[in-house]
This record gives sequence, C-alpha cells and structure tokens, in this order.
Amino acid sequence: MEVLVRLDEDGKITLPEDVRAMLGSIRLLRLTVRGGRLVLEPVEDPLKRLASLVRTDIRDVEVEICRLRKLAEEELMRAVRERWG
Repeated sequence: MEVLVRLDEDGKITLPEDVRAMLGSIRLLRLTVRGGRLVLEPVEDPLKRLASLVRTDIRDVEVEICRLRKLAEEELMRAVRERWG
C-alpha cells in the first residue's frame, strides 16, 4: 500500500484512517532514515509485553518461590553435570 501524506508546519504527519486500521492497536512506531527514505515500523508496546508475562493464577507466593528455587537448583546441577561430568 502506498499513500501520500503531507507534513504540517510542525513537521507532523497524520496516518490515514485505513492505514491506522491496518496497524490495529499499535501506538508505537520506530522511524528509521535509510538512504534518504523514511521507514516506519510498528513496535510492540513494552508495557503490554510485560503485562502479558504477569501471572495472576498464583495463590501462595512462598510456595511458588520454593518451587522455582528447586527448579533453578535442578537446572544448575544438570548444567554442572553436563560440563564436568
């Protein structure tokens, strides 16, 4: 898709509605200048990414910490065995 846009007096552009619809909920764009060309690339909102990693199903934090510590210790021992036999 190719569209013409105009810079206003402040150097701003407005993306046409159909382009915004194609981008969906993306509100962050990376602007790169490559050989005299402007390239806009959508970037995932880092806060949304972090929010997607938050677990809400944990009822007992101490039990979960102990479980994760045990898994980490097991992984460490496995790595030690692989490296030093």
